[in-house]
Amino acid sequence: MKISQSCLVCLAVLLLACGTTAQEPAITIRLDTDSFLFGQPVWATYTVSNPSQTPLYLSGQSKSNGTFNLLLWAAQAFGADGKAVPLHKDYAKYVGEGNSFPKRALAPGESVTLSQPVPVTDVTIDELPPGSYQLVFSLNYSTDATPRTWEKEAEARTVFRISKPGGEDAEWLNDLKLGILKADKKDLLRPDRQRPLGWYEILEGPVQGIIPEMVNQHPTSTYAGYVLWSPIRPMTTNRLECLNDPDKALRDYAFRGGTEENTLAGIRQTQEDLRAYTKPLGLFLEAHPEFPHAQDLRKRYAMCLGLTGRMSDALVQIATLAKGTGREADEAKAFLEARSASPGKKP
Repeated sequence: MKISQSCLVCLAVLLLACGTTAQEPAITIRLDTDSFLFGQPVWATYTVSNPSQTPLYLSGQSKSNGTFNLLLWAAQAFGADGKAVPLHKDYAKYVGEGNSFPKRALAPGESVTLSQPVPVTDVTIDELPPGSYQLVFSLNYSTDATPRTWEKEAEARTVFRISKPGGEDAEWLNDLKLGILKADKKDLLRPDRQRPLGWYEILEGPVQGIIPEMVNQHPTSTYAGYVLWSPIRPMTTNRLECLNDPDKALRDYAFRGGTEENTLAGIRQTQEDLRAYTKPLGLFLEAHPEFPHAQDLRKRYAMCLGLTGRMSDALVQIATLAKGTGREADEAKAFLEARSASPGKKP
């Protein structure tokens, strides 16, 4: 069968077009969750892969630990009306210009990842109302090694939703607003008291000292979980094995080279701090067993209970911890197995 010259030309053009289309990065976006509250910490992980048969070139900085800091990218959220959500004030600083770095070849089959907060963190509560949003990630790249040329752009999109707060979450926000109105100007953490609540103020507070009070008033709020998770309280990240002798663990922690009286005072203060942390933490875990950091918090809860004389309650939490997955679950299983095998220790 004869094939005309025109058919061969068309076939060549088609193959060329397919080859050109294939020579671009594949980009995926993964969010911690696709539905979250205003002020809830959520990260986006962008994965850039090379599915083609030839190298692609990216801008970025290779670090001594082997990681690669990707540059020449942009990410922005858009509302259902197409209006852009304001970008973080430090956006230009952590994105960088990228042209000052050598091109980095992304070999066929290779991928790099970039994790950043979802880009809605420099907004007020009025600028990000509940509803559906689209996250757009774009990346400049090149198909050749010529320095400082980025002739192509790839893009990926995903959707997320800002949830409408209810129950304790709504009360948390309302109490923050009331706190601004009632506070003396000197106690405000921002100079402009007329500005609506900002993203970071939901967990850090617009008024000095308000957040610990909020946790005690609304311990089952989603927001309370993030406050309880950070910062870390004394001894709560110690290995579970220290609960085999809580008194020794407390004494080792409280001893600062002073007198016995000072050591005992340190133990009392440590236990007082742990008890204050224990009550809201227990209430939160009961209400939110599926919280993203529940395993970490449950281990801390068990540590608090065991170090304040409630070892039987601590063992219940450790048993629950062992039923889960991850590093904390593995530690809990090992602790319970060692305890069962040890003479004189109750399982």
